[in-house]
Amino acid sequence: FALDQRDGGSRLLRCLRLGGVGLALGFVLLTGARSYALALVAALAVQSLLCRRRLGLWLIGAALAVGVYQNYASDVVLDRFDPAQALESLAYRERQLVWQSAWEAFVEHPVVGLGPGGFASAFGSQQRVYPHNLPLEIAAEFGVIGSAFALVLFGSVIVRALGLWLRGRTPNAAAAFACGLFVFGGVGALAVGDLIRNHFVFFATGAALAALPRSAAAQRSDLAHGGTS
Repeated sequence: FALDQRDGGSRLLRCLRLGGVGLALGFVLLTGARSYALALVAALAVQSLLCRRRLGLWLIGAALAVGVYQNYASDVVLDRFDPAQALESLAYRERQLVWQSAWEAFVEHPVVGLGPGGFASAFGSQQRVYPHNLPLEIAAEFGVIGSAFALVLFGSVIVRALGLWLRGRTPNAAAAFACGLFVFGGVGALAVGDLIRNHFVFFATGAALAALPRSAAAQRSDLAHGGTS
């Protein structure tokens, strides 16, 4: 989508690009990484919506992804994407446990949290342990104050992207890429990794805020303040 926004191209080139995306998604599915597969689908869907692409071309990539997955996935990978088995898996049960522990830690220390890395001690471990959920980790270790900062930071991207879409405009190549990376990282961070491992979420946030235009009202306000200073 970012390449299409940069230089357009014929329908054939767009089909080839989306075909490449479909193959990439298919290989992600073959890894059995459920969270990142879902994150990639969400990112592509948001990019499609922002860039106002037609569903027909989108289906080409989806069909290729499904074809790669169905033809080359092992039984182990197929089981990982079985909803019934996923909900009974050890990984999901472990995440339920750490999610519950993180929420309880936040309830007990709601204002400033346990401090950086404090979740491990609350969980009763001397090793590095984290909730595998970025919002819960921020809430447990930084409390309401840290969560408010995170909400403002990440919410700014959503507000700008939504405003751009509501005004009927399409993002440039840099903004399309940054928004896709932001969604991919954000969705993946709901079930994988910690603050350190999900550092690219913050990179994507900064890139999106730099690439996405501010609202017309905000720009007029900046001009007004600049003119009076």
